[in-house]
Amino acid sequence: MIENKKHRVRFFTHLENNYSNIVAKSKERQFWDVAELFKETPQYSWVENNDIKLQWHEDEVYIGYGKQYIIYGDLDEKQYTEYALRFFRHMAEWK
Repeated sequence: MIENKKHRVRFFTHLENNYSNIVAKSKERQFWDVAELFKETPQYSWVENNDIKLQWHEDEVYIGYGKQYIIYGDLDEKQYTEYALRFFRHMAEWK
């Protein structure tokens, strides 16, 4: 039996350290602002073309008075290999 292993990959991270900017925006506005930044990346085009289901994470504790936003998804073996060949950057945290 072949296991359908999934690989969780971070497609985009954004660090917002302007606390007053975070407080002034609704969670929905924060999401769309980060989504707009993600749309400017080559990873976005690849994700869109491969119909990848995206997930969202906010880490408020990461920097104290700010937030780190992470857009990630689970890839199958074929997608993971293709993504790694296209976007892997040595010494960068991406998985």
